[in-house]
Amino acid sequence: MMKKKVIIAALAVTGMFSMASAMSNTNYQIYKHSCANCHGDQAQGIVEKKAPPLNTMSREDLVVKLSALKGTDYENHSKTMESNQRVLEKKGMQYDVMKMATYIYYAFSIEEND
Repeated sequence: MMKKKVIIAALAVTGMFSMASAMSNTNYQIYKHSCANCHGDQAQGIVEKKAPPLNTMSREDLVVKLSALKGTDYENHSKTMESNQRVLEKKGMQYDVMKMATYIYYAFSIEEND
């Protein structure tokens, strides 16, 4: 009986880690496949593509920008950003604005993170 409880507990913990890993990979994958092409692999921005750096933005600024984009406020974004957002939505690749902003901030920020 004790052995069963240990196995069940181990499976539950493993499942939680796998779920957490999958959730964080989602933001990584979305950034890698939809953002990095223009904003760079380190979110440094690419001048030739007129994509600003994201690695110098505060987490709050990232939330504002992503919220505007996800809320279809495209007037302040390029046609490429509009298109990319629609492609993500069609593929079912939804992201939480706060979690994506937090991912970008902690993964790429060149400033000291709080």
